[in-house]
Amino acid sequence: KNFLRCSASNFSFTLQTMAASAADEIDMDALTLTEDEAVRAHTLDSLASMRTEGSKLASQKIGDHSGKLAVQGRLYGWYETTGVLKGSMLRFYSSPEDIVLDSPHQTLNVGGCQASLCSDDKHGRKFCLEIVISNPRSVHAVGAESAAAAEEWMRVLNTVQPAEQVLEGHKGRLTEEQSAALQALRAALGDEASAASDADLLRFLRSSNWVVDKAKVLFTECMLWRKQFNVANLTINHVVRELQCGKMRLLASKDKLGRPIMVAQPGKHNPKTSSPLEVSKLFTYTMEVAIKSMEGDVESVVAIVDFNGMSPRSVDLRVPRIILETAQQRYPERIGLILIVNAPWFFRFIWATVRTFLSPRLLEKVHILGSDMQTLQAFIPPERLLQEHGGTVVWTAEEFSQSRAKAEGVQLTDSAAASAVLEGGIDQSLLATLRQLPASETKSGAVKFGYLTKLGGVVKNWKKRFFVLSESGLLYYYKDDKSPAPQGVILLERSTVGDSDEKPHAFSIVTPLRSFIVYGSNDAERDEWKKAIGDVCATL
Repeated sequence: KNFLRCSASNFSFTLQTMAASAADEIDMDALTLTEDEAVRAHTLDSLASMRTEGSKLASQKIGDHSGKLAVQGRLYGWYETTGVLKGSMLRFYSSPEDIVLDSPHQTLNVGGCQASLCSDDKHGRKFCLEIVISNPRSVHAVGAESAAAAEEWMRVLNTVQPAEQVLEGHKGRLTEEQSAALQALRAALGDEASAASDADLLRFLRSSNWVVDKAKVLFTECMLWRKQFNVANLTINHVVRELQCGKMRLLASKDKLGRPIMVAQPGKHNPKTSSPLEVSKLFTYTMEVAIKSMEGDVESVVAIVDFNGMSPRSVDLRVPRIILETAQQRYPERIGLILIVNAPWFFRFIWATVRTFLSPRLLEKVHILGSDMQTLQAFIPPERLLQEHGGTVVWTAEEFSQSRAKAEGVQLTDSAAASAVLEGGIDQSLLATLRQLPASETKSGAVKFGYLTKLGGVVKNWKKRFFVLSESGLLYYYKDDKSPAPQGVILLERSTVGDSDEKPHAFSIVTPLRSFIVYGSNDAERDEWKKAIGDVCATL
C-alpha cells in the first residue's frame, strides 16, 4: 500500500531499480526517472498477481499455525496482519504480497513465552491476548478474529519450546549416515584437510546437504581462495578507512549463546567511494576477527542488518551480493542468525532480489523485525546491543582500530599504502574480478570480444551482453561495449566448456561453483567462442 501511495517519480525509480536488480545491473547512476505507463501497468498486474497468490496462502495453513491477527502499533493503533508461527518464531505479514515475498512486518521469538487472554476493555479490543516474552521481558498484545481463535492461539503459543541450542548435524549430534559422510570427506581430501577439525568439515557438509563430492569442491575452492585473497596477511590497516563510516562493526559483546555480534548498516555505504574490493576486504577481515573470538563450541556469528538511513538512491546491490556469496562459499555455516531492523518502505522490493542470493539454509536464519527495538532485545539482551538499538554498548572506529592494531602487533598506518602491499599478494585474476574495469580497457588486447546472450543466474531470463575474453583467464560481461564497469566476471581457471540444449547455438561454461549458459547468433559464432574459451582454459 505504501508503494502504491508514493509519488510517480519514486514509483518509477523503484520499478527501474527492481528491473536493474533482476538483470544484475548495478550502475544506479545510469537510471533515469520516467513515467512509463506500460511498465507501470505491467508491475501493477504483477502486484495484483502476488496479492491473489498471497490471499490464497493466507486462507491455508502456513507453518505450524497461522491465522488473522491484529497487532497494536505504537503510533497508528491496531492494524490487521496474518500471523504465521514456524518453530519458535511468530511472524506478522501486513499484506498478501508480503506473504509471497516472505517479508514479515514484525517477528517475535515466542519460545518459552506465556500467552493469556485479556478482558475486552484492557486494550480496547475484543478477543485479545497478551504474549509475555522473558529475557528480556517484553509484553505484546494481539487480537484474534474470535474467542475460539484467541483460545487456540493461546494454547499453541504456550506449547512453543525455546529453539534447540545444539542442532542436528553438529559434533556430538550426528546420525550414522552423517558420521560416514564426515569420514568419507576427510578421506577424499587427504592431506588437504590435515589442519581442519571435524567441526570445520561438518560446516562444509551441512552447507552441501551432506553431499560429499559437493562439500569437497566447496572446501577445496575455499582453501584456494584464502591463498589467492591473501587472507593470512589481512590486518586492521587494510580496512581502517572502510571502518570509519561505520557500515560494518564487530562488537565486543556476544549474544545469549556466546556468538559474536556483527552490525551492518547498508545506508552508510557510498558506492561512489567504496569499491567491491574494499567491501570484500572489510567483510573478510570482520569474519576472521569474529572467528578468532569464538570460544567453546561456538561456530557462528549473529548479524544485525540496520537499514536506518537507507534511501532508494543509495541502494548498491553489489554489497549484499559480494557479502552473501563470500559468506556462503568461503564461510559456510558461519552466519547463525540475521536480524533485519529499520527496514524502509521499499525494502520488500530489495528483499525480493536479495533473498535469491541466499541458500535455503541461510534464508531460514533471517528474521525481519521492524523498527521496534524491544523485538530485537528478545534475541539479544539490551546490555549487549549498541545504544542506537536500545542497548548500552558504545562502539567507535578509533577504539576498535587501536585495539586490533595492538592485538595484531602492527602500527596503524596509511590504509592506501598498506592495501597496495596486500593487493600485491592477491592473485591478479581474483583482484581483477573485484575491480570495475570499463569495456574499452578490457577489450584492448583481448583474445576475443563480442555480443552473446546469457541466461541470468538469479532471474532466469535471457539478456544480450557484451563479452570480453582475456588471455589471463577472465571472461568479462557488460551491458554493452561502452559500459564503465562489468556486470560480472567469470574465472575460467579449472573450468570447462561444453554443449547446451537450452537454446539453439548455445554452449555452457562450467566453473567449480557455478554453470553459465550463453548462445550466439549462429553455430559458427558459437564454435568460435567455444574454441577461444577452451584454448584459454587449456593454458591456465
